Amino acid sequence: MAGARRAMTHSPMRTWLLGGGLFVVFLCLHADSLLRHVVPYYRPLDLALRIGAFEPVEVDQLAIRAAHNVEEFDVANGALRVVAHVADAQLIVTSDICRRLEGEAILRPHLRRDDADEFAVSWDRGDGFAEHRSVKHAYPGGTSELHLVMPGRGCERLRIDPRTNPGSTIIEEIAIASYRLRHGACC
Repeated sequence: MAGARRAMTHSPMRTWLLGGGLFVVFLCLHADSLLRHVVPYYRPLDLALRIGAFEPVEVDQLAIRAAHNVEEFDVANGALRVVAHVADAQLIVTSDICRRLEGEAILRPHLRRDDADEFAVSWDRGDGFAEHRSVKHAYPGGTSELHLVMPGRGCERLRIDPRTNPGSTIIEEIAIASYRLRHGACC
């Protein structure tokens, strides 16, 4: 019985070492969490964005193949005016503009309208238009310049949805610029 009692008792040194060891494990786990999760959140990777010069697309040169839910559209003074009396106006544009969107590009439409709405661009890769291959941007009434980031992964046709509600929108200009995103602080 005396031997069993002796095995259960700890010397002060042994208790201190056991407690110190647990404290070291506790510190190591917290240091690991800080380095893996907290520090990267507050100090993200350095990224550099380089945007090329915007090159205008002649609106009157857009080869519009079809118009859906559009009452009328016409080009005057280099601007495209779209009038829709029902929701979801769509313009289908041929592949000429798609060639300019190869690689990563930013599409910058300059719009004028009376009320707020949403502008969307969808692309067809040969299997039709799909919601997951579209970029949308809400805009206020008046004059707006939007910047839509387009993925450069192939495009056969482009669908421009200048508005989702009935009314008129004037596309005064469309411009395209390429961009590159690089890791590192320098371009």
